[in-house]
Amino acid sequence: MAAQRGFGGIYTDHYIPGYLGRILDTAQNAVGTCFQVAPGVLVTAWHVLDDLGNGEVGAFVAVDRLAGADDAFEARVVATDPAHDIAVLCSEGRLPACAAGWSAADQVKLNEAVVVTGVSQVDDPGHEYRHLDAPGRWAGQTLRDSSVRLARVSATSVLPGMSGAPVRLLSDDRVVGIVSGRYNSADNWLVHSVWVARSEDAADLLGSAGGNEYPQADLGWVYSGGQGRHHFQRYALGLRHPAWRGDLYTGRHHAIRRILEHCGLEEGTKSPLVVTGQPGSGKSSVIARALQTLTRLHQRGVAVHAKDAGCADIVNGIAQQCRIVANSPEQLVLRLAGLPPAKIVVVVDALDEMRTAQDRNESARLLCELSAIPGFRVVVSTRALTTGRQTEVDTWRRSDLIFRLMPGVADEEAVLDLDSDEHFTPADMTDLVARILAGEGKVHSTTTAAAWQTYRADEQLRESIATLVQRRAGRNYLSAVLTADILASERSTAEPATYAAASRTTPNGIAEVLDKVLHRLSDSERTRVWGLLVALAYGRGSGLTDARWISFAHALGWARAHQSDIDELRHGPIADYLLERVEKGGRLLTGLFHRSLTDYLRSNRDNVRDESRLCDALVREALDTSWRDGYVRRFLPSHVVAAGRSEEFLADPNFVTQCYLTSVWPVAMAAHTTRGNEPAAVVRLALPFMEGSDSYNAMALEVTARIQGANELADGVQRVSAFQPAELECVQAFPSRVPARVFVQHRGSVRGAATFTRADGSAVVVTTSGDGTARIWDPHDPELTQLAVFTGHTDWVGGVTTLPWPGRTHPVIVTTSGDGTARIWDPHDPELTQLAVFTGHRGRVRDITTMPGNDDRPLCVTSADDGTVQIWSPHELDDDGEPHLTSTYDAHSGGVQACTYVPSKSSAAVMVSVSSDYKAHVWVAEQTTLRSSRNEGHTGRVRAAVFLPTGTFRGELLITTSNDATARVWDVGGRRPTHISVFTGHSDWVRHVDLLPWPGSPHPVAVTAGGDGTIRIWDPLAPQARELLHFDNFQQPVRTVRVANIQGSPLPLLLTACADRTVRLINPYSMEGTERTVLHHPDIVRSAITFPAPDGSPFIAAATGNEIFVWDLNRDQDRPIRIFSGHTDWVRDLTTIELDGQIEICSVGNDATVRLWSPWHSDHAEHRIGHGHTDWIWSVTAVDHGSGPLLATASADGTARLWQPRPPGHLHETCRLPLAATGLYVHANRDRIVVTTNRGFVVYRLRPAAAEPP
Repeated sequence: MAAQRGFGGIYTDHYIPGYLGRILDTAQNAVGTCFQVAPGVLVTAWHVLDDLGNGEVGAFVAVDRLAGADDAFEARVVATDPAHDIAVLCSEGRLPACAAGWSAADQVKLNEAVVVTGVSQVDDPGHEYRHLDAPGRWAGQTLRDSSVRLARVSATSVLPGMSGAPVRLLSDDRVVGIVSGRYNSADNWLVHSVWVARSEDAADLLGSAGGNEYPQADLGWVYSGGQGRHHFQRYALGLRHPAWRGDLYTGRHHAIRRILEHCGLEEGTKSPLVVTGQPGSGKSSVIARALQTLTRLHQRGVAVHAKDAGCADIVNGIAQQCRIVANSPEQLVLRLAGLPPAKIVVVVDALDEMRTAQDRNESARLLCELSAIPGFRVVVSTRALTTGRQTEVDTWRRSDLIFRLMPGVADEEAVLDLDSDEHFTPADMTDLVARILAGEGKVHSTTTAAAWQTYRADEQLRESIATLVQRRAGRNYLSAVLTADILASERSTAEPATYAAASRTTPNGIAEVLDKVLHRLSDSERTRVWGLLVALAYGRGSGLTDARWISFAHALGWARAHQSDIDELRHGPIADYLLERVEKGGRLLTGLFHRSLTDYLRSNRDNVRDESRLCDALVREALDTSWRDGYVRRFLPSHVVAAGRSEEFLADPNFVTQCYLTSVWPVAMAAHTTRGNEPAAVVRLALPFMEGSDSYNAMALEVTARIQGANELADGVQRVSAFQPAELECVQAFPSRVPARVFVQHRGSVRGAATFTRADGSAVVVTTSGDGTARIWDPHDPELTQLAVFTGHTDWVGGVTTLPWPGRTHPVIVTTSGDGTARIWDPHDPELTQLAVFTGHRGRVRDITTMPGNDDRPLCVTSADDGTVQIWSPHELDDDGEPHLTSTYDAHSGGVQACTYVPSKSSAAVMVSVSSDYKAHVWVAEQTTLRSSRNEGHTGRVRAAVFLPTGTFRGELLITTSNDATARVWDVGGRRPTHISVFTGHSDWVRHVDLLPWPGSPHPVAVTAGGDGTIRIWDPLAPQARELLHFDNFQQPVRTVRVANIQGSPLPLLLTACADRTVRLINPYSMEGTERTVLHHPDIVRSAITFPAPDGSPFIAAATGNEIFVWDLNRDQDRPIRIFSGHTDWVRDLTTIELDGQIEICSVGNDATVRLWSPWHSDHAEHRIGHGHTDWIWSVTAVDHGSGPLLATASADGTARLWQPRPPGHLHETCRLPLAATGLYVHANRDRIVVTTNRGFVVYRLRPAAAEPP
C-alpha cells in the first residue's frame, strides 16, 4: 500500500477510496463504516447508530476518514430504514471524495466479483488494523420474514466494524449494496455469508430524505464527459451557482412530462427528443430534472455532459453501460444491434458545446442511429446553432445540427422548444424569482443587513419585484435568476413608489446583468475584470490555467494583468455570477459559467484579430514546452481556424505533427488550396493514414509530401521529428502516383458531379458541395480554372443533373440542397438567372434525376428527407410561379436518399427509390397516378441466409433471417430481388436457418432458430409462409439450428446450439420434438456442427465460451473427448473442411483469428492460424474452388475475406472485400512502405540511420 504521513502524525493511506469513513463512539473508537454519496451526505447501516443509542432522526454521531489524516466531524441522522438496516446522515464536514455511483442489485449477475473495504476489528493483542479489504462473490437475494428483501454476498474476510460499508462491483467500483451483518455460521450452514441491504432500498431512502435536498442514488446510470454526474445533480436542483444549496427547481413541468413520456414509450421512436431554446432558457435544468426522476424509477441509462467532450465519450459511456467493447460509433451500433433488446435511456446535455464541430456532427449522427435500435430512447439538449433557412419562423427549424439528429424531415413532435408558449408559464418564473429574493439558495450573512431580509418579510413587495423581474427577463430563466440574486444582495430595496424607476434599471438579458454586476466595481477594477473576462471568453475546453489566463489577457491588450488580479476576481463578490472552476489532472481550470456570457463578451470585438494574437501567444508557449502542452496540442488548431490562418499553420511541420489529429482535421478542411503540392493539400491526403504514434504520423506525412512533390514540407517534417528512424529511398515507382489534376476550389465536402457540353462544344464539369455552392470547371485546363459558381442555395448542395431548355442551345443545371429546394439555373449566367425554384419538399432534398415526359420534355424527380419522391415539370409553372407537381410517392417511412429511372420496354415509367427505412421500393410512375409494387425488406440486421432448391419454382429462391423477428423469401433469379413471402412466427430475432426434407412436400421446408427460445418449421412456398411445427422446450435463445444426418438415424435430426448451455439433437418429425441427445456445457453455446469420424461414427463440435468441445455420440456423453482452448475470446462459429483426406475444424471468434485444427490429435493445438481481421469474426464457411477448398469469413471490421489453407503453417489471405482503392501500408517485416493509388503504387525502403559519432 502507498501511504504518506498526514497532518498530526497520522498516516494517510491513498489506496483507500476517499469516500469511505468510520463511525466513532464517544471514546473515538471506530464501531462501523460509512461512505459519502454526495458532498456532506453519508450512508451507513442503521444498527451501527442504534447500538450507540443514536438511531433516531436528529441524533448526532462522529465520523472521520477511513484512510486517516483528517479530523473527525459531526454528522446528523436525517433518515432511517430499520427494516432494511440503512441510515442517511448529513454533515457540514466533508470526506474528500464521493462514491463512483450506484448499480441496481437486481442487475448483478450471480457469482460476480465484489469487494468490501471497511473498519476491521481484529483480535490480535498488541496490534490494530485500521481497515481491510474483503473480496467476495455476489450470492443472490432472498426475502426475510416474508417482507424484507435482502441480498447476500459470500466473503471470507468480512469482519466486525465493516457494517455500513458499501459493497462495490470489482469491475467498475459502483455500489450495489450496504453491509448489514454476517450470518452466525457456528452450525456450519451458510459459512461466510454476509447479509446486504440492496442499493434499490438505499435509493428509496435517499429519495425520501427531505424531498429533493439530498441526492438520488442514480442506480444503473453511467456518467460521461464534462463534469459528469456532478453537473446533472447540480442542475436537477436548479442550482445555477456552484455555491448554492437546496432545491430551487421551479416550473417547466410539462416539458419534463414530455421527456418522461418519450423515455417510457413501449414502441420505438424514429429520432431523439431534442430539447432546445435560447441560452439561459433552462435546457440543462429541465433535462437534469427529468434524469433525476428516471433514476428514482430505477431506469438504466447513460448521461453525458457534452461540454468539452467528444463523440468518444458517448461511445465509451454506452459501451460501459452495455458491457461491450467498442472503439468507434460504427462499431458501437454494430455490436448493440447484436444484443437482445434492453430499455436504455441516453441523455446528452449541451451537444452544441462539444469539443469540435466534427465531434458534434459525429455525435448527432450516432444519436440518430441509436434511436432506431430497439429499446433505446435518446434525449438531447442543444442550442439551435442556426445556419440558414431564414424564412423559417421557428429558430430550431433553421438549425442544421437539429436536422442531423433526425433521420428524415424535421419532426415537430421530436422537438421540445422551451421558448414556445406550450412550455413556459410566467407564474413559474415569478415564483422562482420570489424565492431567490427571499434569500433561498445562498447562505447569506445574518449579521449584515441586506435586501433579502426585507423581501422575505414583505410578501407584497417581494411578489411585485418578482413580477417586474420576470417581465424584464422574458423567458430567460438565467437572466431572471441572476437579476434576483443581485437585488437580494443589495443593501436596500426599492420602495413601492419607485417601482416605475426600478423597471428602467432592472436588467433585461445577460448583457445587462453582467453590466450591473460590473458596476459594483470601481472604474479601474472594472477595466481589469473586463479584460480578464474577455480573455476567458476565448478559452476552449473546460477553462484556462491561471498562467494561460494571464497570457491570453496580455495578448489581447491587457498587458498589466497579474496573478493578484485573478486572485482578487476569484475571491471577490462577483465570482459566483461569472466563473466556474474545475480541477483536471491536478490543475485548476477557470472558465465562464455560461455560454451566453461568452457570446456577449465577444460580441463587439474583432474576433479574427483576437484569435490571431492568441495563436501567436500559443506558438510561443509551444516552443517553450517543446509542443508537449495538452491545451496547445488540442486547441491551437481551433484558434487557427478562427483566425483564418489555416494555410500558414499547415506549412509548419511542428503544427501538423504535434497537434492532435482530430484537431488538425478541421484546419485542413478550412484551408484554401490551388495545387496538389501545397502543404494544405498534402495534409488532407495524409490525415486518413495518420492514426498511430507521433513517429508513425510524421513518417506518413513525410511519405505523402514526397509523393506530392512538397519537398520543403517533407524536409521540414524530417528535420523537426524527434524520432529520426530512417531515410527514405525510392526503389520502385509507377506513373500516375497522384491525380493528374485536383480541383480544390470547394471549401466543403464535394457531394455530386455531372458533365455537360457548353455552347462552344467543350465538355465541362459541375460539382456540388457542402460549402453551399455549385462550381463549373474545365477538366482539361491544367490549372483547373473555375468558370462559374452558383451561390443561390442557403445550405449544402447535393444532387445535380442537366436539362435541355427551350430557347437555349446549351443545357441548364438543376441542383438540390439542404435548404429544401431544387433550383434550375443557367451555367453561363449562374448569379443572375434562376429559371425556376421547386419548394414542394418539407425536408432536405437529397437527390435528383430525370425521366421522360409525355411531350418529350423531361420531368424532374427529387427525393428528400421528408420521405417522399416528387415528380414535377420544370417547364410548366403554376400560378404562383412554382414548377407544376405531377405526382408524389410517399410510401417510404424514412428519408429517401436517392431515386433512379429504369428504362422499360413497356410504356410504364419504372422507378426505384432507396431510403433510410432499410427498403428499396420499385414503383411505376405515371403523369397523374402512381401504382406501387413495394419491395418490402428487413428492418433490422440480416443474420443468415440459405438458397432454396425448389425444383418446381421458376427462379432461384433465397431465405433470409433478421433481427426484426422475421424470415423472408426472395426470388433472386431475375435482375432484381422479388419479395415472395414473410414468416412472422418468431417474437424475437431470428439468427439461423436451414433446410429440412419434409414428408409429402416436393421441396424442403425451412427451420429457423429464434431469440424467443423456439425453433420453428415452416413452408416457405405456402401462402403466408405457413408454420408446420414448432418446439419451445428451450430456456434461452436458440443460437443455431442445423439439419444433421447422423449414422444410425433413418431420418435427419435437428442439431441446436442454445444460450441455455446445451447442444441438442431433436427428432423434427415428432410432435413432441423428442430429444435424442442433450449435451451440457459450462457456457453459452454459440455454434454446433456434426461431422463423421474416419470410421463413420458421428461426432459433434460445439463452441462454448472461448473453447470448443468435441463429443463422440457413441461414447459416454457426460464429458467431451477433446477440448480445444486456442482462442482467447468467445468462439462464434464453426465449420469443417477436408484437407488431404482428413476432416479438420475451422473456428472463428471475438479474438479476430481464424484457427484450423484437427479433432483427432490429442494435443488440441491448431496447426494453422489466420490473422488479418481487426474485429470480431461473425461467421466462417468452406468454399469449393478449382484450386482447392477455401475458407470465407465475415467480420465486424467491415470486410469479408478468403483464406487459402495450404501450405501448412498459417492461413494465407487471398482476397479481401471491399478492396481499398488507395492506402498506406507497412510491410510485416517493417523494412518497406507501400503507398497505393488509383493507378499505381510507390515502394520505399527504410534505410537505417547512420550512427552518430562517439
